[in-house]
Amino acid sequence: MIYVSTEKIDLYILVLTALNIPHDVKAVGNGFLILIDEKNMEQACCHIMTYFKENPDEGSGEEKATTRPLHPGKEKTGLLIALLILGIHLFSEWSGDRDSLIDMYAASSRHILNGEVYRALTALFFHDGTPHLLANMAGIAFFGSIACAMAGSGIGLFSILLSGVFGNLLTAFCYTEVWHQSIGSSTAVFGAIGLIAGQEFMIRKRISRNRFRAYLPLGAAISLLAFLSAGPRTDIMAHLFGLLCGIMAGVILVALEPLARGGLRVQQAALVSSILFTITAFFSPFL
Repeated sequence: MIYVSTEKIDLYILVLTALNIPHDVKAVGNGFLILIDEKNMEQACCHIMTYFKENPDEGSGEEKATTRPLHPGKEKTGLLIALLILGIHLFSEWSGDRDSLIDMYAASSRHILNGEVYRALTALFFHDGTPHLLANMAGIAFFGSIACAMAGSGIGLFSILLSGVFGNLLTAFCYTEVWHQSIGSSTAVFGAIGLIAGQEFMIRKRISRNRFRAYLPLGAAISLLAFLSAGPRTDIMAHLFGLLCGIMAGVILVALEPLARGGLRVQQAALVSSILFTITAFFSPFL
């Protein structure tokens, strides 16, 4: 619950209503208590603080004392994905037949366009050497955890996975005339960055009086794209499409809230779907 003075209660209700966050208000003494479910408390406090940070004339020390920010450190989904990627990489190295696995699961434009769509997903789990692996593990552990803290573990993971898949599919369509093959989870990493930026864009657009500030997360995401895609062997098209798909997913999640964010069952269903899609993709060559 959040204690709010009489002067600020209308503003709090406005912000929570704009975000479609369920809440009840109870008069207490000289103020009000806003009652919010535990599952929505982190999100509510994060965006209330964002509002007062961007509109300092509306805020006071009271808001800073009675709200708490979203704490991505509590969300470990990104780290778990990174460990899964490490496990698959080690398996491919120790299998003694890594080249055959890459040929079977890499995102080859020719094979994808010929119907082997599963490659758009499986390619996310293979990497070309230790530096490539560690960089993407760090990226998915950090950005993936933040994205999942905002969207929920199940829906966040599902959205990141889809962003990576569609990013690879769109990249394949850009290379219809030439042979193109790629591996690596960087497409999904940029999908996570886009997911964060898309959600922040929509939320700021709803609650900020300064519309220009709503576009800052998108500008930050594009800056990260330029900075992190500067290598000579970087697949800039995959990064770009992963980012764009992530942004679109983030926009959709906020636009459809609270349906898209959902309750525990929806989050669990999204998590199970992610696992089943991944397992099916890896078994697809044998079906």
